[in-house]
Amino acid sequence: MNATAMGKRKIDAKRGETLAKWYLRLNGYFTVDNFIVHAADDQGKIKNSNIGNYTETDLLGARHKYSKEVAGPVFVANDQSLRDLRDSQIDFIIVEVKTGGGKKQKRPNDIWRQKNLKVIEYILRFAGFFESEELISKVAMELAEKGEYCSDNCKFSVRLILISEKKANQNWKHLTNVLFTNIIDFLVEVRGQSWLQAGIGVTSKHDQWDPLINNIFKIANEGEDMFTPKEKKERIMGLLYEDISLTEKKDNFIEPAEKA
Repeated sequence: MNATAMGKRKIDAKRGETLAKWYLRLNGYFTVDNFIVHAADDQGKIKNSNIGNYTETDLLGARHKYSKEVAGPVFVANDQSLRDLRDSQIDFIIVEVKTGGGKKQKRPNDIWRQKNLKVIEYILRFAGFFESEELISKVAMELAEKGEYCSDNCKFSVRLILISEKKANQNWKHLTNVLFTNIIDFLVEVRGQSWLQAGIGVTSKHDQWDPLINNIFKIANEGEDMFTPKEKKERIMGLLYEDISLTEKKDNFIEPAEKA
């Protein structure tokens, strides 16, 4: 495939969200995916006895400060670029996952652009950090303006995070922005080498995980005598493209094949 064709390829939205969710899980975040903000207070969104919604947030996540995964002699590595630099006790994140290179894929959903405080307050109530409606409103405003909030004693933080195929546009560069290429770099260069660097093995057994993630780790764990890090990253990225069909084999390995 020539370079022009490669440049036009797009990450499949569902696969992108799957990878984003597991990236958070591997970094110690408990997650809720596809969080719906119900519009029960808007008669215009209630039709035929069905309650509509204001928006869907791809992922919510919460990580406790002292989270660590220790397996024998191995402290399983986290991605430091994702961590809250203020080192809060609890880091609560609201995550938008964007695939593609269009304008809408380089920014969060409209609720953030329009500063829809009612919707942001709904999410904060679900998070459960605040009882006071006055405080919920204050934090929602700060989130809408800055994309983050940290309590006075850093007991907890709330952040809007963009996981995307392309870098956020100029208006949203203040957000924590993780690219899919950053995630793949972490998996190949850091997480995928944990057992090997400890000298106790090459890979771990986790058949229960999502087949896509198992396949990604199968590539990431391969020795550099078989594939260079660059080749591994290209193969993993290839699994995410929407023009690739995935056929699951008996050994739980997904074989990528270009669609006709």
